[in-house]
Amino acid sequence: MAASLAIHRYRARLPAQVEPVAARLALQLLAADLDDALPRSLPPQALLWLRRLSIEVPPVALRRVRTGHDAVVAQGREQFDAALARAARPALGPVPPDAEAVLFADEAEMLACLALAAQAGQLDRWWWRGLLGTRWPAWTPAWAQRPWAQAGARRLLAQAGRASAAPGAAAPRAEPMAVGPLPAAVVPPISGAPRAAGAVFEAGGAALAWPGDVDGRGVTERPASGDRARRHGTPTSVAGAPQRLTRSSQGLPPVDAQAPRVPGLGHRRADAPAASAPEAANVSGAAPRVPREFASSRRDAATPAMDAPRKPRSAEPGRAAGPSVQTAPSTGLPSTPHEAEQRDTPWRAGPAPAPEPADPPRLRLAEAPTTAPAVHPWPRHPAASSADAPPTEASEAAPPVWPWPEAQVSHQGALLFLVNVLLEDGLYPDFTRPLDPGLPVPIAALLAALAQAWRLPPDPLQVLLVAQAGGWQPAPAMGAMPAAPGVAPGSWSRWLPAYARRLRQRLCRRLGLAPRQWRAALHRERPCRVWVSVAAWEVVFDLADHDVAWRLAGLDRDPGWLPSADLNLRFSFR
Repeated sequence: MAASLAIHRYRARLPAQVEPVAARLALQLLAADLDDALPRSLPPQALLWLRRLSIEVPPVALRRVRTGHDAVVAQGREQFDAALARAARPALGPVPPDAEAVLFADEAEMLACLALAAQAGQLDRWWWRGLLGTRWPAWTPAWAQRPWAQAGARRLLAQAGRASAAPGAAAPRAEPMAVGPLPAAVVPPISGAPRAAGAVFEAGGAALAWPGDVDGRGVTERPASGDRARRHGTPTSVAGAPQRLTRSSQGLPPVDAQAPRVPGLGHRRADAPAASAPEAANVSGAAPRVPREFASSRRDAATPAMDAPRKPRSAEPGRAAGPSVQTAPSTGLPSTPHEAEQRDTPWRAGPAPAPEPADPPRLRLAEAPTTAPAVHPWPRHPAASSADAPPTEASEAAPPVWPWPEAQVSHQGALLFLVNVLLEDGLYPDFTRPLDPGLPVPIAALLAALAQAWRLPPDPLQVLLVAQAGGWQPAPAMGAMPAAPGVAPGSWSRWLPAYARRLRQRLCRRLGLAPRQWRAALHRERPCRVWVSVAAWEVVFDLADHDVAWRLAGLDRDPGWLPSADLNLRFSFR
């Protein structure tokens, strides 16, 4: 599992009698404990950027290792919850320069907001300075470092009528499914605290590093390794008195909090006119003076609460219906490859039959606002009103409300493990071959077709796969499918049943299953949650129900970025 917390810098004021090296080690361990305090009510993709986090460490914790855990976690959870309540989401409207926390649905939304801020000359905000680091005001490198989110960001900008704000002239691919974006946190240092170099923390094999201070001090940025290299933290800071720790931590939503509602889930405001592109501002000119130091934090995926949260005061009544997926009417064609062979008719991978009840179980987090979007997408915190500065004339135009990640509950999450097999078979490219289109069949359409070929029961994941494939159907003039392991080239109607049969045989041997156990291995008793956003799918499994055979076979690893699908697919186990 990837790191959920990254620290850009921490500072501490220590009593004179404390040995500095021992105190530093103790504080680093306590800083790692803040991972338990990160909010879990946000989707795994979400990014929460904090400006400051200050925690008082018990004196005994500086002398004994692994003491003071509960006190640190309690303070961290309280401050993370308060920051989440104050967080401003740029996708909902202009954000005051002195906002204490900033929220993004995912990295695609973050890149889209970055492009709009650059076009409006708003890169002097503390959150953009923390992201760009020593390269500020150059923002295109930050865009180029996240290829997995670029297609989603371009789709969001095109939806807002601001496609010209994205670097380059590449047009976005056909939009498969519009859903939400990702989170992080930023924090300036405590005044009067001794100046210290930045720190890079590593967890889960992914090095989460943040650039040094604006004045050039701090950590040298280095590339992250592993499948989760894209998960960068945002600045945060922990401060304190003689026994205090000042540090930045990438905070995300609360651990046990209810999932908050976000206005405008998957809907554009009816009264929102198309935003016109503002005149490009001179970014290289003198910018207003802003804090020079930042600390960062970021959180990872977590299983959100299923209970609907309390409605925020800023939202108007009326529940927003999430994006609906309708099943295409019957065409009279055979529904399975076996029926196609009997009728000697081409078989098409049509939409999966809708489950009962018709609407798949889904977690709704938002209500569609009928007025101008509120700056704060979460329930307001009492202290948040002080940050509500009216937007200035130079503020960037508010984009239309972009979708927020949604969770689908599925019993067939193991079907997504087959993505690793499709990559191993060479049918689709991984991140090492971003320009290889792969099969002429979308990977989501092939997974849905395999589920039907194996006669799996209807499941919301199948509906989601059909929607992600954009309703793909095999064209009459489509050429022969290429050869696959154990399968000769041939037409789609003949290639699919042969590949499904051969793939089942291979995986049963690999997993140590009898053929009759195959469907039970794909359809589990305990459901998983599939969090869907513009740029990423985050699948959260129940660790107690996870079959270790998938782990031993190496099939439950993160596929990561799938260039052919413009999607980042990741797994986590709770």
